[in-house]
Amino acid sequence: ARAMDARTDDALVDRYLKALMALKDRGIELSDRRKIKTIIVAAAISLLYMEDRVSVDSLADALRYTVVHEAEDIEVVEQIIISQNLSTFYEHVQKLQALESELRNLLARCKDQFSAENVRALTTVYKKSLTVLKRLPRNPRLIPYIRSLKSALMDVRDYLDKVHRELFGDV
Repeated sequence: ARAMDARTDDALVDRYLKALMALKDRGIELSDRRKIKTIIVAAAISLLYMEDRVSVDSLADALRYTVVHEAEDIEVVEQIIISQNLSTFYEHVQKLQALESELRNLLARCKDQFSAENVRALTTVYKKSLTVLKRLPRNPRLIPYIRSLKSALMDVRDYLDKVHRELFGDV
């Protein structure tokens, strides 16, 4: 049923056809059978991620599984996925990873050299990270990245609580 839904979703079909044309332009042509198989795989992936309908992320994952035949194809497929905007979660992943890295770096800096400026910067990125988490779309693919960022946030919160207790005592 999901495969049929995917074939009747005009926006998704349009993006899929554009991706197929881009792949063909880059020297990767799919047989009709493989094109249908890609839709079926996208529907299966969608089901695994408990999506209401086949998403562009599921279609992107299906292309990764069904199109790649040789190692050189991997890079081409990824470029097509990005250029055709078939993956919405990449930008969120990059944002989550950047925030986590920034939090961990600032936390290390604060522990190495305590200063009001470092603590202020850490607090700012901490608050920004919380805001980003609240605004993230519901996407099961993001769960591992969210968990990782939350781990960094807990470390930062523990540190900030410790600093607060040391400066102001138990208030």
